[in-house]
Amino acid sequence: MKKNPFIQISAENFSINAFDIKPLEGFEYPKSEDGKEEFPDCCDYHKWVIETNKNWFEKFPNCCDPHRKLNSDKSFKKEEFDYVLEKVPHQLAYTEHCVKECIEDADWYNAITEYIDFNLSSFGQLRGGYGSPVGIQTYTRCLEHFIKTTSLEMSAEKREALIKFFEVKEQPEKETKDSTDLNILYATYQKWLKIFPFDLSLFIHLKEHFEKQIPILNGKPEKNRYSGISKVKLHTKDSLVETLLKVTDSLLTEINGLSLYEKGLLTEPQQLKLEMVVNERKLKIKAGYVNKSSGEEQRFRKVLKEWFRDEKDFIDEIVPLLKHIPVEELSTKTDALISKLKEYKLVSFLNDKNLKVEAIQSLIDEHSGREMMPFTIALLSELGYLKYFFEKFTKTKKEGHEILSKLFGSPERRIRGNINVLNEGSQENPVEYTSHKHIDIIKESIKGL
Repeated sequence: MKKNPFIQISAENFSINAFDIKPLEGFEYPKSEDGKEEFPDCCDYHKWVIETNKNWFEKFPNCCDPHRKLNSDKSFKKEEFDYVLEKVPHQLAYTEHCVKECIEDADWYNAITEYIDFNLSSFGQLRGGYGSPVGIQTYTRCLEHFIKTTSLEMSAEKREALIKFFEVKEQPEKETKDSTDLNILYATYQKWLKIFPFDLSLFIHLKEHFEKQIPILNGKPEKNRYSGISKVKLHTKDSLVETLLKVTDSLLTEINGLSLYEKGLLTEPQQLKLEMVVNERKLKIKAGYVNKSSGEEQRFRKVLKEWFRDEKDFIDEIVPLLKHIPVEELSTKTDALISKLKEYKLVSFLNDKNLKVEAIQSLIDEHSGREMMPFTIALLSELGYLKYFFEKFTKTKKEGHEILSKLFGSPERRIRGNINVLNEGSQENPVEYTSHKHIDIIKESIKGL
């Protein structure tokens, strides 16, 4: 049985203790009308907070069905939660101060809501099934009342935005069976990797990059300025599928025959067409053959008929392509390149290192597709020939790049990128310029030459 790569622990298995937080700088407890510090008896609002909190705690844990379950927990002791009688009014006072201090800031919304989130997290967490953190209901209810009724100068838009923040917080998150299941997200991504045609020479340089990814995070982490904790949403299966569809669209619209032609890179159109015909057939075979006709004999016949039709279409497409691309063509390309490099003393260079030209040509033959140029650049660099070439036959790097561009029949920018990416600390795009990926294979291959 295939093992899942992720192990998930439910929130039902653990609790988090409440903790104290500090007010923002400049905080002072509210005072009575005569200027005396009599918090929380300083005003009708804070008296109401105390009374509301006290009444709720008297009912706790029989205040709601989830909390009522605590009665059957042998480890539950109500007196351990007495702290909420002090915590709620003090944290409300801290939060009111934050609203007053930040409401006119350019970043007012985030400054206030991040502080509220910090307060909410300080109430801790009960084990799953026991409901919301103790005291958090009163804090939220009283703070929402403050936002709605405060005489503090605040535009209607800002007041509405903060009220809406509470409404969203109070709504339970809609979860599906796979919404937070990392193994389902992983399996979904693996299916996409298998379906997308990364084996095409158009995309093969991207294959390793995407195989190393596990895109389970939906968006960038957002750091709370007060707690220092960063939060990020996980993808659901649906949101991951939508993201992968956008990635697919981006790859297909940016990398294609037309874009290669316009950049002067469509040097092997028949070879590329052959790859596409083969990969299209692979995709259909992976999808399989299914028929839902009523009679079993009819279903068998229709499945076979569809398969025969697809096979004939495939053979019709591939035969002329195979005729057009003889097996000898790849070796001929290598011969032509070696012949051109003879003008720049490649053969004598190899002889001085006791290396046979045939052995080097054989290595290049093994990579004679789209990766021929990046592989050969990496090979010549590892042998030391590139350094020799630039010192012996060129006055500038640019001149050398232009000569190699003509020898390989490849744009100068691609030559330059594949040479530069081999240097430590290079700023070249390692996904676009792939010579570096062949170094380990080359080092191993030339040991026995």
